[in-house]
Amino acid sequence: MDMDYVLASIHPPSVWAFFPTAEAAAAKADEANAYNKRIVEQQGAPAMHYEAMTYEAYKAAERREYLNRPLREITGDKYHEALDALPPEKYQHSGGMERFLMSEHWSGAYTEQYVAYHGRYFTRMVDATDRSTWITVQDIHALTQPEAAPATSHMAQVTRPPTERGR
Repeated sequence: MDMDYVLASIHPPSVWAFFPTAEAAAAKADEANAYNKRIVEQQGAPAMHYEAMTYEAYKAAERREYLNRPLREITGDKYHEALDALPPEKYQHSGGMERFLMSEHWSGAYTEQYVAYHGRYFTRMVDATDRSTWITVQDIHALTQPEAAPATSHMAQVTRPPTERGR
């Protein structure tokens, strides 16, 4: 029996269960949402809202959720903590940019990328298998010099941590 439907939350991404029909998935939505409400109240878990959808729709929404997160400037300590936590994936050093992917992924190919560039440090969620989502020098310039260089990768949205604003 094909299980083409899921009961899933998008914010944050999470699949409750797989089902053969949208109706079967929808029939369990109240149970899943009630359970999540109890866990939120008891343990402070992230609040989720589960709804029935195709697995294909869930995967597309999951991709948007992870890859629409903005580029952030971080401290050197956070960068080195990530570098030292696990062996890095796809470590590269070229063109004045040192970058790596966390070897521990959030879901499938989605993981954090960390970049050191000219003494500053940055991170964003990327798709490890899709280099067009990786942090570029242009993305960094869009954050650090917004009037000088527009972002050229898939992401134009960038943010600075509150302590770094006004540099």
